[in-house]
Amino acid sequence: MNFEDVYSEISRINKKDPATHSERVSKLFEEAGEFARAVNKATGRKVLSEEDTPIKIDLDILEEAADTIQNVISVLDGFEWSCEHLIFAMQQKNEKWEKKVDKIKL
Repeated sequence: MNFEDVYSEISRINKKDPATHSERVSKLFEEAGEFARAVNKATGRKVLSEEDTPIKIDLDILEEAADTIQNVISVLDGFEWSCEHLIFAMQQKNEKWEKKVDKIKL
């Protein structure tokens, strides 16, 4: 499955969900917070529980990243932006980011 297929699948499921734009954005921030919590466990900024093994933490990061990306796409789809629009915007942002990074003196 490629990115376009995943985007289409999320879009299909999204059309079944009666959530409003505000509800989708709220869910996005909830998932982003869970992603941040998982990353903070990996970096030592969050206290670990007994079940937080390195493998579990890594898997949590991956799962929470997927949830966050899924919710970003849900919001975009709600505004009728396509996968192609997102890819184009990301390519433009990547160019800007790379120029910025290239200016950093190491």
